[in-house]
Amino acid sequence: MKFNQLLASDKKRTLRLVLVRLADEDALRESDRKASQLARPTPGRNSSSSCVINFWFCVLDLRGKIKRNVRKVLGNGKNTNVWYDQWSSVGTLSDMVNNRDYMMQGSKMAVKRKLQTQDRMMAWNNNNDMKCPLCKKVNDSHNHLLFECDFSRIIWEDLKVKMEEKSLSNNWDALINQYAGSVCNNSIRSILKRIVFATAVYNIWKERNNRLFAGKVKDDKIVLKIISENVKLQLLGLKVKKTSNVERIASNWDIKLNYKS
Repeated sequence: MKFNQLLASDKKRTLRLVLVRLADEDALRESDRKASQLARPTPGRNSSSSCVINFWFCVLDLRGKIKRNVRKVLGNGKNTNVWYDQWSSVGTLSDMVNNRDYMMQGSKMAVKRKLQTQDRMMAWNNNNDMKCPLCKKVNDSHNHLLFECDFSRIIWEDLKVKMEEKSLSNNWDALINQYAGSVCNNSIRSILKRIVFATAVYNIWKERNNRLFAGKVKDDKIVLKIISENVKLQLLGLKVKKTSNVERIASNWDIKLNYKS
């Protein structure tokens, strides 16, 4: 079998091997050692062994080409960001990660108080000037960010009106207790409350990070519109019975829901 036929017949295996070699420093050193051995002239090599050698050199060549897109010189790390820097021509990680999965994970982290707000970072950073990136008035914290900050409170108040849940608190601890004590089932109102909560937490946290790490700023009206459109898309993915509650929610969010036949 010719070399190009061998390569074409096993592209996935070749790419997997390249990526493994990129990820493992010991493997990189082993690749270089093997390349040096293969480069030495050896009497008695047959066509089969030459094909394997050519295949191996192709792997090493691909490694160099792919490496440009998956590696970056970090330096001291001050100007490097995993989520927002362009590490690959495909795009940034923040654009590629599934938003729905990330929203659910983000809301779980928020409930457990594991979001890396600046009050948590003060344990190892002596910088006392850690104002909220959204309002720049008080220090960043879970309770402030969700939803006592002027920026996030405006958004949350509007969402509560659209959910017809004005009694929901703006205080994080009280809000979590309200959610924990409410009915959690497959009714449209229960589903809507969970969707809005997760989507709001995710997008407010994302806006906070965009401002802090990427210098990108959206006002509260734009973030609210993004949250609302995202909620609508998730509601459109549901199949629901046509009831007065469902029709009311469809009217509040200005959408046509997918009714069961």
